Amino acid sequence: DQVLGILTPAVTKSLPEGWQQIDTPATARDWIKDRAQESVFLTVRLISSQVLAGFLFLYPSDNAGDEGISLHIGYLLTKSQWGKGLGAELIAGLVAWCQGAGNIASICGGVEPENIASIKVLERNGFSRLASENGPKGVIFLERRID
Repeated sequence: DQVLGILTPAVTKSLPEGWQQIDTPATARDWIKDRAQESVFLTVRLISSQVLAGFLFLYPSDNAGDEGISLHIGYLLTKSQWGKGLGAELIAGLVAWCQGAGNIASICGGVEPENIASIKVLERNGFSRLASENGPKGVIFLERRID
């Protein structure tokens, strides 16, 4: 039920087709199974109450070189948490974790141009817009190099 409360049309409207119309416990279970198979799938919970507030998706690059792993990310938060700083806190924590891991060279995320809040979250956490990226048309890609 918590997953259904997060994956509302407002939250999933700009996401891929398979991420929308999650409206039954069965479709939610299938959605979770699919995400877990394609990524490192993490839950985001509020510390104060342990209520499920969203998800973080990590997609390690297959081409880890001498510099380290390029990590593609995605995240979504329940609409009730929008504008409260949770996204910024989540990404700041991810950056800190990557810096401590020692084998992450960069983090990259794609954002729909109209999702100004997510673009600002990434930019405030040191991400820069990439000049070009092979990916879906109309998506802005931002990257953070890890020192």
